[in-house]
Amino acid sequence: MTTEADMAAVSMTKQSLQDSWQLLRRYPVRWLTLSIMLLILAELCMLIPLAGPALKLPVATLLSAQFCLLIHRSQHGNQPGFSDLLRGWEIRWQAAVTLSLLALISVITGLLFLALSGHSDSLQAFFAGPGKFSRIPLQDLLLFKLGAALAGTLTFYCLPLLALEKQAISLLLTRGFSELLRHPAPALLALALLSLPDGLLLLSARMQLGIPAWLLLIPGFFLLIWLPFFRYSSARNHGLLPSVS
Repeated sequence: MTTEADMAAVSMTKQSLQDSWQLLRRYPVRWLTLSIMLLILAELCMLIPLAGPALKLPVATLLSAQFCLLIHRSQHGNQPGFSDLLRGWEIRWQAAVTLSLLALISVITGLLFLALSGHSDSLQAFFAGPGKFSRIPLQDLLLFKLGAALAGTLTFYCLPLLALEKQAISLLLTRGFSELLRHPAPALLALALLSLPDGLLLLSARMQLGIPAWLLLIPGFFLLIWLPFFRYSSARNHGLLPSVS
């Protein structure tokens, strides 16, 4: 039976979806360009021997925090630019360190999923450099991504809080995790949507459906672009973020 609280949660999630779209369409070309640049910068980490795959997610997380700051400022009409994405690094160093550690936990969780699968060859290839990493079987790569995504979902509200608020880190983490327990729907929706293209890709490979990978990766790419706006809108609509400044 649907309760009043359930209906309110659905209504709030719908509102966040609408708000995220409004934020994105305000500067669509700029946001698309910045998102591509962000992904390129994160992918460049893969060229670093041994540590590259493990560094990719922390770097992407820090860039996402700065991206969240640009979204916040865009509500005052500040047009986002590439220089803003890297300018002077405006995230507090304590928050940056915390976000990096949380991202590393996601990497470790993904590796645990890979280790528990018993596929030791894939686990070794993860740290063997770009040449070997590309040879990891699709199902093992998606297993790693699933583990990392599940752990990353726990920080759904924490990232915008750490990026924008100036309170003690412990307090911001407590607020973020508490809000996730009270209102998990947006985080779970984001996880489901982001996992959908990879899930369909694996299903296509298992059932030999012959669906081209690029056909499924394109919606995955646009979901990655949309996620920061939905995360920000969800945190704002639940009263976690400061007013626009």
